[in-house]
Amino acid sequence: MAGDPVRLIVAHDPMSETLAVLERERAVDDAKFIRTLVDAHTLGHIRAGSQRALDAVREQYDPVAADNESDDDFDVLPDDTPFSVVTWFGYDYWHMVMPLARLVTEETVPPDVLRAFGQEDWSMGIDYERATWLQPQDSEAIVAALRGLHYEVDDGPTAQAILNDFDFSNAR
Repeated sequence: MAGDPVRLIVAHDPMSETLAVLERERAVDDAKFIRTLVDAHTLGHIRAGSQRALDAVREQYDPVAADNESDDDFDVLPDDTPFSVVTWFGYDYWHMVMPLARLVTEETVPPDVLRAFGQEDWSMGIDYERATWLQPQDSEAIVAALRGLHYEVDDGPTAQAILNDFDFSNAR
């Protein structure tokens, strides 16, 4: 690899019980996006939390679905406007905007490592997207393989803390 090594994080994905391998910078951005959408109670929280989340909320804004009394333009809504990701994005759609570590892992892991350690996904469901997954018990071998390919790998508590923010099961 030319230039700086790619920085990866390797940790347990709390949403899928698999091992996640993500580019650190993207993982931090995805985690901030998820936490902003899930934890926000007002539009002001969204505005202060993440530009990416704000852009997504602005794109989905519908005064009727958001229980707003007026047809105000999004940009003039006050910061204390109530926000709920499920209400603003719709019950059937809100989860579709969330980045899933298991899908990003399949995109991130080098093909040789994915072939050596990947497991075929047999899950099914409406709107379920299959992805080759990694077993948490293979973590040490996967980290060694990635380091052997000159990736900079963080598989410690900081990596796990970032992945914990991918848990959006408590969204309201």
